[in-house]
Amino acid sequence: MRAAEKPDFADAVRKVERANYHIDEFHRAAAAHFAKHPTSVSMVPAKKRAAHGFLVGDRMGFPDKALALYVGDAVHNLRCALDYLITACAKANGGREDRTEFPIVKAGGKKADLTKGLWKLKDAGPLATELVKRARPYPRGNPYLVAVGELDRFDKHRLILAVQSSVDISVRTGGWNNRRHSVKAADQAASR
Repeated sequence: MRAAEKPDFADAVRKVERANYHIDEFHRAAAAHFAKHPTSVSMVPAKKRAAHGFLVGDRMGFPDKALALYVGDAVHNLRCALDYLITACAKANGGREDRTEFPIVKAGGKKADLTKGLWKLKDAGPLATELVKRARPYPRGNPYLVAVGELDRFDKHRLILAVQSSVDISVRTGGWNNRRHSVKAADQAASR
């Protein structure tokens, strides 16, 4: 094995740049969808009291599935960037590049489970091991890395459906000052 060189992380950076491209595409497509005001709100009078209720409806159906493709592509590029970091370390260390991977503990796992995955760093050397340990890729350490790992696994088998809805409600009340009250409600969820 030759002496360790400085790793070249340029390919990992390119993968992150590509993920950002997909995230920007997602934002553009989502903004276009929500600019069409895909939800409706109507006031429904109550039969027994003087109160009114609101009925919130979906006017346009689910957004274009291209949104799910943008999310999946962004997540995959981020996951690949992590692997590229470790591969660059292995190359600089003179180790085998085909047996390396950035280990991520699955959701529900513990910090101790990370030690089971450290064998994937053997050829990458101590720098890679330190990178991984500092990144804390386990649920209570860095849940964002765990989410990237889990979403990448899910996207291999089915689309990641990103869902958001928001409603703006403006209500005029009677009386001497005829004040206007605005209420904003937003609901966000990710569905697998």
